[in-house]
Amino acid sequence: MRIAIGGISHETNTFARGLTTIDDFRRSGGFPGLLEGRQVIEQFAAEGLSSIQDPDDGDAGLVVVRAHGIADAVRQSFIDSGYQLVDATCPVVKRNLLHIARYAVTHTILVVGHYKHPESTAMQEVLLDGKPITSRLITTLEDVGEPGEGVSYAVFVQTTFDQNLWMQIQAALTSWQQKGIEVVFVNDVCPSSVNRRTALIELAGQCDAVLVIGGKDSANT
Repeated sequence: MRIAIGGISHETNTFARGLTTIDDFRRSGGFPGLLEGRQVIEQFAAEGLSSIQDPDDGDAGLVVVRAHGIADAVRQSFIDSGYQLVDATCPVVKRNLLHIARYAVTHTILVVGHYKHPESTAMQEVLLDGKPITSRLITTLEDVGEPGEGVSYAVFVQTTFDQNLWMQIQAALTSWQQKGIEVVFVNDVCPSSVNRRTALIELAGQCDAVLVIGGKDSANT
């Protein structure tokens, strides 16, 4: 049996205990030890830490904001309840959230992403002058529909969204421009996600089966 390795990468839901090389793999005779996000949370819980979604889920203290970001109203509710926030939001995601607030003044926001994914939810729930922005979620090509007359759109994509589907949706939205509709594409899928999927496609052409190591609910996985 021949094993081809496409790469051992870090992503949001899976953590390697250390940097692993191909030589490490050969010496150990197998894959390096990996921790899923669930296991990390269990270790934190054993040390007195817990995962919470709402200020009422715990006593006011130190809260670390996840990499996908959180909705503005949720963030403010924690602050108002006396929590101290450590913002671990991915810098790219944070930039997108700031740009959404800026574009929402003059554009309707289109969010291309997975339903109920934390990042997509955070993008849809940006506040402008204390009120939710006007937005629409596009998950499939069929969701694109038709533009509103005289409406300007700013498009934001979930950074871990499927690249091939994103390109199809982007092409469909670009066709609106031929109807005189302004469509601005503000960001793109994260290059790390694209690189992983590109490597996987290349690997699949060499193998009978592919083993993917990662969190089962992760968009990257």
